[in-house]
Amino acid sequence: MKLIIGLCFIIWIVLMGIGYKVIYSITDYSEEFVWAETAPAVYGKVTSKEPDNHSRINYTYKVNGLEYAGSSRAGAGNPGFDDIEIGQQVIVIYDSADPGKSMMGYYQPVRDPFIYISSVVFATIPTVMIFIMLMGIRYVIRERRWGNGIP
Repeated sequence: MKLIIGLCFIIWIVLMGIGYKVIYSITDYSEEFVWAETAPAVYGKVTSKEPDNHSRINYTYKVNGLEYAGSSRAGAGNPGFDDIEIGQQVIVIYDSADPGKSMMGYYQPVRDPFIYISSVVFATIPTVMIFIMLMGIRYVIRERRWGNGIP
């Protein structure tokens, strides 16, 4: 019994690692935001708020005398959605190679709890199935060895 539990624990750990890698690679958006890690910051102005659209904030900002518009979420160096007012000055970062690409606040990589929860589920379901299968095999072997299950 201890051997089966130990084996299942090792399988669970391996599957958690595999699940994390697979799910992380599917949900990793860092390639999209490589520009944001070294992006220059300017001040922008809030033009509208969209509470029904994932709490988006629309804003304008100027780069080299040209005005650009963007839409992003609050925070990351700016006040939260409920604390921002239309017309308020906010921090905006933009892609120096493409000034029309921007986001409010400073870049902060997101680590979604979905990745960790999914990894646990990804590992647990097959491990439980393997555990049940191994317990069944153990039962069959004991039945054959001792007849009616009496040691």
